[in-house]
Amino acid sequence: MGNDVDERWLSRQELADRYGLPVKTIAQWASKGTGPLYARMGRHVRYRLSDVVDWESARIDDLREATHRAAAIHHQEFEQVAPTASRDANDDSVGNVR
Repeated sequence: MGNDVDERWLSRQELADRYGLPVKTIAQWASKGTGPLYARMGRHVRYRLSDVVDWESARIDDLREATHRAAAIHHQEFEQVAPTASRDANDDSVGNVR
């Protein structure tokens, strides 16, 4: 985020088009503070492209972290269940160990 005077600014409609979402969703993000940073220019809202890209990158990083956490939890759960499953495979239908 430098002081690039030629930087591109997106309208709310352009941002909605970028994501394939309704403009109303982008407006809700703005009111909740969950979307990209924006600036008011009179009665117009504009999004600096570099802020949009930063926001997108942060979402991707959050998704990656959540995926890694979920995979780690799944792996731990599997390790806890796996020994029981292999022990059960050595039992016959009445519980006698072969």
